[in-house]
Amino acid sequence: MRALPQVKFIGFEPDSEEYERLSANAKPGFRHSNAGVGGRDEQRTLYVTRNPGCASLLQPNYALTSRLQGCGPANLKSWSNGGSTWFR
Repeated sequence: MRALPQVKFIGFEPDSEEYERLSANAKPGFRHSNAGVGGRDEQRTLYVTRNPGCASLLQPNYALTSRLQGCGPANLKSWSNGGSTWFR
């Protein structure tokens, strides 16, 4: 940001694929960490959909998400539990 060149921005992205995309396109002053931030030190399952905006720690509610573009049951891309990732 030209108005605030001294400011550094840090983003957290738990989805490895999205993290790589964000890092590759990061502008000066922006840095990303391939991690999630929470209130406890624990491993959680991340449900990743084809639409990165629909990724969630909550298991997909297909009755609800099927109405959202790119978030329906046929669009679940992968999910991860700690360091392991499974693909459909």
